[in-house]
Amino acid sequence: MQGNNLQGEIIKSSLIITLQYEAFNLDYSLKFMVCAEQKP
Repeated sequence: MQGNNLQGEIIKSSLIITLQYEAFNLDYSLKFMVCAEQKP
C-alpha cells in the first residue's frame, strides 16, 4: 500500500511540473506572437 501511495505522489508531482511547463510555454508563445505583431 505504501509503495502504491508513493507512486501516486510521484505521478502527481510529474503532472504538476508538466502543467507548469506547458503554461510557461503557452505564455512565452503568446508574448512572442504579440511582440512579432508589434514590429513594423
